[in-house]
Amino acid sequence: MAHRIVQLTDLHLCAEDGRTVHGSDVWHNLRCALADVAARQQPFDLLVLSGDLANQRHPASYARLRGLLEPFAGRYRVLPGNHDSRRLLRAAFADQVPPDGDACFRTELGDLTVLGLDSVRRPFVHGRFGHRQLEWLARQLRSCTRAVAFAHHPPIRVGTWWLDKDRPRDRLALQRCIAGAPLLALFTGHVHQEASGAFAGVPVWTTPAVAYQFAARRPWPVIAARTPRYRVIDVDGAQWTTRVVDPAGAS
Repeated sequence: MAHRIVQLTDLHLCAEDGRTVHGSDVWHNLRCALADVAARQQPFDLLVLSGDLANQRHPASYARLRGLLEPFAGRYRVLPGNHDSRRLLRAAFADQVPPDGDACFRTELGDLTVLGLDSVRRPFVHGRFGHRQLEWLARQLRSCTRAVAFAHHPPIRVGTWWLDKDRPRDRLALQRCIAGAPLLALFTGHVHQEASGAFAGVPVWTTPAVAYQFAARRPWPVIAARTPRYRVIDVDGAQWTTRVVDPAGAS
């Protein structure tokens, strides 16, 4: 059975509509991305928002986001990023986020298991999964036929030191956990650009942001674009394809 998953990441939403982040109208970008998903990616099975949903950790950001996602009720899941408040995320999405511990998830799409990993360890910018969550991940992978996973922080390098330093501190433990597991791919955010590589034999893809894009391989942060991007993943049995979509039309 074929399944389509859409990933949006790094929204960086403000508490008030119309405010900009690094010159980007982030709420406008999100509305454009969601409208494009609704118009061009149907039918899709799951929408995953993989962190940095809010820029300022304000309750209004999450409440407004919840309202925009209402047309996709029952078909989306949320993960935190280093900019997010796990407490506020729980308050706005209490039906999705566990009441305590890591904000991870497992969703079944027929014969495909979709796993969401919480790589956030506030107040740090860098990622960490933690021993308890990695034990949970190992159990999930042992109990499924095939899976794809999402997290905010990528374990691979993208070639930019100030982003690569944020890779999960316990990535070697993650490597041991996923090596040889039925994990088709891991999709992440955080770096505001597309990159790919392999980690423990598992393909890893980073996804450009909804808010704004960073220029690749620069020694300091440079904004390359202020228009949104998102990722589409199509899985059919053990075969899968993925692409980045530009809502302006170039995918």
